[in-house]
Amino acid sequence: MEDQPLIRSSTARVLERYGYHVLTAQDGALALAILREGQPRVNLVITDVIMPNLSGGIRIPFLDAKEAGRAVVASAGRGARRAVACPARAASG
Repeated sequence: MEDQPLIRSSTARVLERYGYHVLTAQDGALALAILREGQPRVNLVITDVIMPNLSGGIRIPFLDAKEAGRAVVASAGRGARRAVACPARAASG
């Protein structure tokens, strides 16, 4: 999920070069529709912290991702005014 076209396309190209199948979304509404559709299975969500068309800020995709067992990587550009901290889960076993 990235609203800046250049960042979205360059990130997708790099991941595809490493063999990943990439789905992109330019705003939060489209990203949530992709996540809720469930096909193909999304194992990792890479998201901008500030996304257009996403009420409730970043909270919604984080909750959707956590409930489905997806990993989430969140990034913030230099315009972001707050940081998002995600505590690391302790390894079991």
